[in-house]
Amino acid sequence: MTDIEIVTAIRKGGREKNEAVKYLVKSNYSYLRKAFRDFQRLDEQEVESAYLGAIADFVNRVEAQKFQQKAKISTYLYVSFRRGCLDAIKKLKPNVSEESVDLKSILKVDGNPEEDYISEETQQLNEHRRLRLKAVFWEKLKQLGENCRKVFSAKMEGYSMAEIADICKLADAKSAAQTLLNCKKQLLKLMAQSPI
Repeated sequence: MTDIEIVTAIRKGGREKNEAVKYLVKSNYSYLRKAFRDFQRLDEQEVESAYLGAIADFVNRVEAQKFQQKAKISTYLYVSFRRGCLDAIKKLKPNVSEESVDLKSILKVDGNPEEDYISEETQQLNEHRRLRLKAVFWEKLKQLGENCRKVFSAKMEGYSMAEIADICKLADAKSAAQTLLNCKKQLLKLMAQSPI
């Protein structure tokens, strides 16, 4: 079915609408397989719920004459479905508080221990210095650009790189990882300028 045929059938209702909806469910099923790979924290029922929710939203918009076709229907469904998956993941995530952040794991720059600001020696600091380090971390994090803050926040909330790419509108998981690495380096430079 073409996009025009799908919209026309949904607006007619009855058996034609049911056939169009079945077609949408079957023809875009590949989104489910991709989502299981990208959104591993969601179980099968949550992913399927987001998928069917995207289709139901589309059908409702068509019936209410609110659907404006600016792209292919499959593109609309894909974006709506991924948004539904991200919403489901957000419901699973606890809010990050300043006390709950493990700075060593957040600031670790993989593969380059010389740039690892929080060394083994730092782990043995007294409670006062650890608190000061956290305060400097949060203070300097606020000085980074909005994109870096969003990437850091998503990482601290436990999102995967694929999820961070979606949230921050980056090309893919590799771009998210590179952005996170660049932001970490910026943050480490800022923190190095502050006495701890």
